[in-house]
Amino acid sequence: MHHKVKDFVSKIQTYQIQSLNYFTVMYEISSSIYLEIAERLADAVRSKSFFSGVVTLYDEDVECRLCCTLIISRSKENEPSGAERITSIVPVWWELKTAIGGESICNDFSFKTMLTYLF
Repeated sequence: MHHKVKDFVSKIQTYQIQSLNYFTVMYEISSSIYLEIAERLADAVRSKSFFSGVVTLYDEDVECRLCCTLIISRSKENEPSGAERITSIVPVWWELKTAIGGESICNDFSFKTMLTYLF
């Protein structure tokens, strides 16, 4: 196991399943990561009404990759810049993958929470 994963020992959760202990490292998604993902996603979708792709960012040694397929609705009213304002984003599918040193780790990402940073 990568030494950076071991640094998350304080976030370990134990699950009792059929009298066996399973340990899961949970990477906590901070508000700054939510904001950065939201900003990068807004740049990626631009004026599209459909988006299928990946948004990637690094938080120190942690790679965060949002893979998603989205339907984007826009208002008829234009922003001062002339662009149409996004009114809703409906995820068809999404997954936020987090990894340290190439090793996947679980995370507590919520697409609904990320949307609050967009609207």
